[in-house]
Amino acid sequence: MIDDFNIKAKKELFDCFFRHLENINEKETLKILSIPNFWDFKLFEALINEFKTGYPLTAFKQITQYSFINYEHNFDRWTMHALMRRSLIYYLKKEYQEIFARVHKFLFDYYSKKLETIEIKNITSVHKIAFNEAFYHKKSFSDAEELFEWYMQSYKLFNLAGEWEILLSISDELLEILRKNLGVHNFHFVMVLNCIASLYFEQGKYQKAKTTYERALKFNENITEKNNLPLAQTLTSLAFIYYKQGNYKEAEYFYKRALKIKEKIIGLDNLSVAETLNDLAFLYHDQAKYKKAKYYYEKALKIKEMITDSDDLSMAETLTGLAFLYCENGKYEKSEDLYKRALKIREKNIGREHPHSAITFNALGTLYFKQRKYDEAENYYMEALKIREKKLSADHPSLAESLHNVAMIHKIQGNYEESEDLFKRTIEIEEKNIGPEYPYLATTLNNLANLYTVLGRYEEAEPLFKRALRIREKKFPPDHPDIATTLHDFAFFYNKQNKYNDAEIHYKRALQIRRKKFQRGHPSVKETLNQLDMLYKTRSNRKHR
Repeated sequence: MIDDFNIKAKKELFDCFFRHLENINEKETLKILSIPNFWDFKLFEALINEFKTGYPLTAFKQITQYSFINYEHNFDRWTMHALMRRSLIYYLKKEYQEIFARVHKFLFDYYSKKLETIEIKNITSVHKIAFNEAFYHKKSFSDAEELFEWYMQSYKLFNLAGEWEILLSISDELLEILRKNLGVHNFHFVMVLNCIASLYFEQGKYQKAKTTYERALKFNENITEKNNLPLAQTLTSLAFIYYKQGNYKEAEYFYKRALKIKEKIIGLDNLSVAETLNDLAFLYHDQAKYKKAKYYYEKALKIKEMITDSDDLSMAETLTGLAFLYCENGKYEKSEDLYKRALKIREKNIGREHPHSAITFNALGTLYFKQRKYDEAENYYMEALKIREKKLSADHPSLAESLHNVAMIHKIQGNYEESEDLFKRTIEIEEKNIGPEYPYLATTLNNLANLYTVLGRYEEAEPLFKRALRIREKKFPPDHPDIATTLHDFAFFYNKQNKYNDAEIHYKRALQIRRKKFQRGHPSVKETLNQLDMLYKTRSNRKHR
């Protein structure tokens, strides 16, 4: 009864107000102004001229004096009170459907023009507002499929620019529109689910991403055409999450299934195929299967060089992978050249301050760190950290990677308290967002244990070494270089306490792996040989005292 009274009261109030407006031009203008979410004088002028309401532009100030018109100082624009706006829109929809649709189309075109000259490196708040408003108006007159097509074009651009938050809010709304109009078992719905999952992944929300991809996979399996590109996209993305979590068998299975579908539908010489080859290369690289990794990197690069320009953004990822491979194998000059080429491509296409550019800055820092060029390493690590702190959330795994690397620099510089704090912060992020058996978590645990060893805090170091070794032995094959790293560092831990037999056993296991995986003159092989030699000399001297 009360609700019914309120509805009648609101309608009567609106009707009474509208009857007392003597100026017909003012009435028509208010109807038009109810459709945009807000307006400034420029948009006001465009609307009056387009729809010829007869209202004089010189009277703009007068119409904004109504109590239901609000001025937003921060944005220099006007809005209409929600109750008045809803009443006017209801009136327009009911009595003037054609005008209602025309105004939405006009506003969509108005905001779309602001996006025509947009550059990935220079997206401003004006572009973000235009994107939001264009979507709002387009959904009012377009069918679900047409809205989807427009969204996919815009998605690619804003995704490359790293504008993930604005995309997520629009994507969620579009998904609901598609569900209501087309159902869940169709390509459009699945593709938007894939997009949402990808946005979660970019934000470092891996579990949310995984759940959303699995949902997309479930709906895709009920589509009549079993082998389709949206399915391949879902499989590829799920594989990448498994890879990030260190679940390599599952990752390989999904990558190969996706590759088979892509090759069947679009052929071998295609950018999407090259990207999956590149993903497989990263997967094999992480498992220290260097020959396989090199084969897939070079295959991906060959396809990309054949079908894209040399400075195409897609080239950067493969160049980075190859550079990483050369770095791991001690070929630092080759690695540096490729990293810098990849950085140049990313800076040109997406800008210096993009999170993906931070990947290359971070990689260059690691390259210099391995060569003990600590000043150069610090500069690149700090550049990556600055970008990630600005662009990513405080618990993003990529930020954790940068914090870990800066901790390593502090350790080298003797800033042990700062180093310990950063290592602990890194562990907290990695355990929270990726899990307790994350391979990169093992790296952080290992390096914090190293710090405690240097400080003589052996009781704190030992359980960290054991946990790091347990994770690596579970996730990696027995001859993986990361296992050798923990064995080597654990040996140093025993050596520092004069436990020479334990140290010798661990050094020998590390040396066996390193000799198997690397060439004779590789820095890691030399390092373990030198430590063993020093161990034997120290033990011999102690015996002859």
